[in-house]
Amino acid sequence: MGVLSLFVALSLAIAASSGAAVNERNPKASETVCYGDLGCFTTASPWTSDIRPISALPEDPAVINTRYFLNTRQNPVEPITLVKDDALGLYNSPFDSTKKTVFLVHGWTNDANHPWIRSSVAEILINEDVNIISVDWAPGAGLPYLRALTNTQVVGAEISLFILFLASKTVLDYANIHIIGHDLGAHVASYTGHRLYGIGRITGLDPSTIYFEGGDIATRLDPTDALLVDIVHTDSTYPSFGRDHVGLGFLTNLGHVDIYVNNGQAQPGCQDTLDNLVRNPEDLVTLTDLDGASSIDQYVCSHMRAVDYFVESINSFCPYSAFSCSSWDSYLKGTCYSTCRNINSCTSLGYHTGKYPARGTFYLDTQSTGPYCNLVLRMEVDVSPNQIETYGSIKYILIGDVGQTKEDELYNGIISNGFILSEYVTVAGSNAYRIGKVGSVRLRYSKDAFKENEIVVQRVVVQQANVTIDAVDNIFQGAVLPDNEYVTVFPV
Repeated sequence: MGVLSLFVALSLAIAASSGAAVNERNPKASETVCYGDLGCFTTASPWTSDIRPISALPEDPAVINTRYFLNTRQNPVEPITLVKDDALGLYNSPFDSTKKTVFLVHGWTNDANHPWIRSSVAEILINEDVNIISVDWAPGAGLPYLRALTNTQVVGAEISLFILFLASKTVLDYANIHIIGHDLGAHVASYTGHRLYGIGRITGLDPSTIYFEGGDIATRLDPTDALLVDIVHTDSTYPSFGRDHVGLGFLTNLGHVDIYVNNGQAQPGCQDTLDNLVRNPEDLVTLTDLDGASSIDQYVCSHMRAVDYFVESINSFCPYSAFSCSSWDSYLKGTCYSTCRNINSCTSLGYHTGKYPARGTFYLDTQSTGPYCNLVLRMEVDVSPNQIETYGSIKYILIGDVGQTKEDELYNGIISNGFILSEYVTVAGSNAYRIGKVGSVRLRYSKDAFKENEIVVQRVVVQQANVTIDAVDNIFQGAVLPDNEYVTVFPV
């Protein structure tokens, strides 16, 4: 038996064991199943294609067992179960249709009790008074991936009918709905948006790529699914040591706003080990065992960072500024920083993206451990035109009205007349944004052992610009910097 024949036979066996009909790419063999008000589902094109060579029919809704758990500020810890068509239960619940309604949708091998779901509930309710509905479709989200992928169609359809039920019994406005989905949950949100025109916002947290990327927009998340579709990319496939690293997230744009964190791949501090399970992304489609693990999480740190960043963004003092940029290389060179001085060219990653008008492709970098958010500043020291050439390093501390940074090096090398020494400064993690507006700068010059000259600084400039405060150019007075002494400069 050939390799392809063996692969198809294995897929058929797996699907048969899960009760789903499977179709290798063959239009004549397409299957259809109908589930009452949810409508009919098929394996015909575009659900079978070059992108998705093996397809299956979704399972019965009774097997998937989608459930809805409501949290509000009246019940922030213990959720209340809502049931479609149970009007009395809805009326007796704290659901308030005049407030925003947030849906949280988990992904593959997860459930509604996942830490990112529970943390999001807690943080969002601290931030604002809303309805939060956590969607659990865990019985349909397990192995193999092909089964869970196909079941997303039913879950998306079920959520749309549930929203129709809410709207029929209350004054719920579709534009006041925000659906947040991770992994396959992002495409669940897509199928809901396909059926209900005018959903306010869908946030896709590293949407699943396998059997989706490059496919027809009917099969995946796209900008037509909501008034605002914003995407956080963290785990795309990329070349590594002679073969591709297997990533679970999209490489290409999906929404009105696409934010690539650390270029959308290999997040700092992560050791992604999915390559130990499979050699190629497509191998996950029929995988029936995670080597003893109960979920995919432990193998895909970068994929899970999308939810970590999102949760942190909800109440962070750090603005999670994301910069409009043509490429990651341009971002690393610092050429895109100035775009954030125009609110139309900069946005904020995570929960607050919807507050900003900018659209397009954005980049930002993070720390390797939480808190992850960085604040980016531009630091500049202008050397006097009368400076005698010398050699050494200049270090600085930024002192704000809230806190200060650690000492860091601005420059090390030859220093001569008229030099403009500048760099983009990353204020990391716990200090980010807590320095406030910079009110003074502490400088220290350390000369080379064989040089005697001090440094004459004409002026110091610190540029602060992000999506939450006005762009500010802080210009500080000049000073003479003797060897190895701290000198503090103040605004002119």
